[in-house]
Amino acid sequence: MTRRPNLIKVSGRTHYACTRCKISKIRCLGEKPACSNCKLVKKEDQCIYPPRDRKIVIMESDLNELYEQIQLLEKQVGVTVSLPASSRQLTLDEAPTDKSDRSSVAISASRAPHGDDPVFSLLLSWCFDSLPPSSVAWELISVVTKTYSADMYIVDYNDLETCIQNIYSYFSEFNNSDQIQHTVSEAPTPSILCYFFSLLGLGQQLQNTESSPTEEGIASVPGQKYFVLASRLFQFDFDQISFTYIQSCILLGLICCNLNRYNTTYNYFGIAVLSAVVNGYHRQIEVPSFLNEADRRQFLTSGEKKKRLWWTIFYIDVIWAARMNMPAHIEFTDTDVALPSEMPYDLHDHFDNDSLESNVQLIKYVAKFNKLIYGPSLRTFSVNYINTDKFNQDRLVDTIISSLNEISVGFELSFLNQCKDRSIVSEPNRNLANIFSRFNQLIILVVEPLLSVVFNPNSASLVENNQEVFGAIVKGIRAAYTSVNMFWKLFEHGKLFVFGFWDSQHLFSAFTLLVLVLIAGFPYKEHNRIVALLKYMAEHKNISAKRYLERIEAISIFIGQIPEAKLQLNLNASIHDYVRKDPSTLANEFYNPFCDENLYSAEFLQFFNLQPSNLLYEHFGFDAFSPQSQSTLWSMSKSIQKWSNYSGLPIPVSGINKSLSTVRKTGEVRSVNDCSINALIRD
Repeated sequence: MTRRPNLIKVSGRTHYACTRCKISKIRCLGEKPACSNCKLVKKEDQCIYPPRDRKIVIMESDLNELYEQIQLLEKQVGVTVSLPASSRQLTLDEAPTDKSDRSSVAISASRAPHGDDPVFSLLLSWCFDSLPPSSVAWELISVVTKTYSADMYIVDYNDLETCIQNIYSYFSEFNNSDQIQHTVSEAPTPSILCYFFSLLGLGQQLQNTESSPTEEGIASVPGQKYFVLASRLFQFDFDQISFTYIQSCILLGLICCNLNRYNTTYNYFGIAVLSAVVNGYHRQIEVPSFLNEADRRQFLTSGEKKKRLWWTIFYIDVIWAARMNMPAHIEFTDTDVALPSEMPYDLHDHFDNDSLESNVQLIKYVAKFNKLIYGPSLRTFSVNYINTDKFNQDRLVDTIISSLNEISVGFELSFLNQCKDRSIVSEPNRNLANIFSRFNQLIILVVEPLLSVVFNPNSASLVENNQEVFGAIVKGIRAAYTSVNMFWKLFEHGKLFVFGFWDSQHLFSAFTLLVLVLIAGFPYKEHNRIVALLKYMAEHKNISAKRYLERIEAISIFIGQIPEAKLQLNLNASIHDYVRKDPSTLANEFYNPFCDENLYSAEFLQFFNLQPSNLLYEHFGFDAFSPQSQSTLWSMSKSIQKWSNYSGLPIPVSGINKSLSTVRKTGEVRSVNDCSINALIRD
């Protein structure tokens, strides 16, 4: 029979004052039925006691139960550390490696920065089991260097080899189960290990190679095993924000964006930016005059690395913030550090400062125009401010046209003109192709809201500068067309990032714009080739491409409800229908997106040179569509615009005033249409 638990402590008062003594604020001894104070004044009938408080009783059984839970948890932690890899639950996606002849061991972390922490000991054991042969590791890292690290400073060539040698040297002491507890080498820090496995994860994504099948026979997503391990190591927090820690943030963010984890990507890039700001990488620091030559070289080397890393973080963060329609973590004007090509210090590592600077210059426009076009409506503290449809639309159209002119003068003529004699398919890396792709995407994002204006008959009637609007749409068509051709060339030459988010996203953005103008009569017949390429990427586990194919199906349903649109989308298009039969034709091929001769064919030029003399809605023939088709066309345009905006926020075209249809019915057209913009803002 279970023993009755003993009372450890009883918390509560032994006696209480009566209500009369309590009100009078005199000491009461608590006698009953009446206290001595009430008897003294002969008011025994008013001596009333309040209900007693609930006693708080602490039982011995409660303490014993808590103590047993602590013992159980301590025992589980100890068992987990010593378990083999096959029976551990923490390693979610752990796959058998080529080291099948060795058994997993519990690695002592006594020489690690975190001492005898059992969790870090478990992570070290997990790293040991996940470590690939050094030849495989270098192969994956080389894929990263060829794709990203020539214009993103995420690989420090001078330190990388030493870092990897130290990692393999440390884990080489555990080649058999007899060597368990002690090592001569000091364990690598969590920051170094996180950086190393992040490189492997991104390299596996770029290479589009699958991890080994799990015990259930299910192959994991490329890079997933290394990403899970790196993210666990990253959670081992550090007080000192190191250079490698910030690079790990960037790598984990790049991996997450390929896994379609939008918010996590935004957070990782935000941590990288804010960590760099804490370390002062965004500020220019003068070289102290008292340094000797050796210290001066070390200072300049460190400063060059910080400068490269800062601008890498800056432009990656701005790109992703624009995709999310979220504010960037820092503005360009908040920095005064030298640009990548300003006063460079040669580290003899073949890093391309010019490509990094080109990206930084381009991203300045991305940040600016994303805020102007996709940001919130203009706000003011003036009580006389009037926000109308026409005011917002005029502001939007003027912003788009001026933005395109600014991009053309400030970036295209200054930077891209210098690259028009270079072939993107013969370059050793993708630096030039990435810049062209981001430039085309910027043009598409700037122009796309104009289609929402043109496809709406009410908004189209408010457009006054039809020729300028049509010219802007033509620039968007050129960007979309060259973007599609460029990705196809990259695919033919084996340089397409099949698993990557950005290639699929830029390809789909070009597709949506081309579909809208195809309905308007643009003579483009290769739209199904885009479907085939996205389908190929989806078949190779590209998560974004799978989602974009679902949206293409939705577009196909919209088009099926518009009989006037003579456009057929082949959802079963295969990549094999478009691949060249003779691979020898690819040898020594020259291709530059801005020298695409197909853009200057007679058929295209005839469309480009049209001069609209009436409303664009009528110029494209949309007025001849049935009311049902016009409504469907407008709904499709709004859906596409929402897809381009991650948060689904509306572009500020509509104001708070009466709608155009209401104004027309009431005969108050003059109060909206005839008001000048200057008259709408009164200080």
